Parts: sequence; structure tokens; C-alpha cells
Amino acid sequence: MYRKLITKHFSMKPMGGILFLLFSCFLIVGCTQENPEDPGDIVIPLEDKNKAAISAVLEKAFTGPDEEYLRLSEELYKQQMVPSYEGYVGTDVAPDTEDINLYVKESYSSYFTELGFNSFVNTTPALGFHSYPVDYQFSIADIEVVQSDNPITPKDYDFTAQVEYINADGKTTQFVISGMAICSEEGKIGRITINDGGLLKKINEDSN
Repeated sequence: MYRKLITKHFSMKPMGGILFLLFSCFLIVGCTQENPEDPGDIVIPLEDKNKAAISAVLEKAFTGPDEEYLRLSEELYKQQMVPSYEGYVGTDVAPDTEDINLYVKESYSSYFTELGFNSFVNTTPALGFHSYPVDYQFSIADIEVVQSDNPITPKDYDFTAQVEYINADGKTTQFVISGMAICSEEGKIGRITINDGGLLKKINEDSN
């Protein structure tokens, strides 16, 4: 009888080990299914990178005003108002604009090609929204970026957004902005046009 009990006791151990092994396998398989991909292996679609670049530029341009840009603009203005100021002659970039140019480059250039960045700075009103030394605020919401469905222009994107502007008196005005961007390189804007819906005009009027 005692021998039978011992035999029965030892015969249960292999069975328990097998059940434990199966249970462990189920746990491992379950965890693997919950995390099927290593984050480092996930490839972000090109379209998403382009949309992200456009959205980032719009958020920076229409959220503000940018206090650091205002500070640098004010310093530049003070330098140029000094009676002894003679500006610059024969150079491509004014030495006294170096700081503000560097700040703008650090803020925006990563979203553009080189030509696209130069065009953005020189031809769009984006930086103008941050140039008035008056008490106002504005913010952007509901950004929508849509890729062109024309097979000839797959790098073209249209965008719209809502901008809320609050002047020094606390009055709120809503603006609809729109435009088009061409992402000539992966995640890089080669050209962008922006229609501010009258925002810059309103800021200018309130500053006078």
C-alpha cells in the first residue's frame, strides 16, 4: 500500500510539469500576439510623414505670438534705431540679423527642403503673425491635411484649419486658413502657400 502511494505521488510530478509547460507557452504566445511588432520595425508611411511636417509648420506658425521671436525682433529694431547704425554693405546677410535668422532656421528648417525653407521665410506671411509688440494671442485647431488624389501630383497636399485670435480687449475672432504644400522629399516641404483668411490684416489693425 505504501509503495502504491509513493508510485502514485511520483507519477503526478511529470503530469504537473507538462501542464506548467503548456501554461507557460500560452502566456508567451499571448504576449507575442499583443505585441506583434517591435516598435523599431514599424515603418511610418510616407504620406503620414508629409502630413506631419505640414501640420507641425502650421502649429508653429499659428500658435503665439512666439515670445522669443518677438524678443529678437525687438532687439534688432533697437539696434537699427541707434543714430550710428549704418546697416551693412556688400554682404548677403546683415550681421545684426544673425540671431533671429538662426532662431527661425532652428524652428522651421527641419520640415523643409533648403529651397522650400527659403521660400517659406521670404514669401509667406507666417512669421508676420509674430511681429507685433501688442497684447494678443492666437491658436490653431482642427488641422486637416489631404493628399491630392490626382496621380500626376501625388506630392501635393491641401490643408485647412481653424485659428482663434484674441485681441488686447479679449475679443475673440475665428479665422479659417487654407493652402497647399508640395512635399518634394520624404517628410520635407518644397513649397507652401498659405491663405490666412484675413488674420494678419486683423492683427495689423489692432496694433494701430
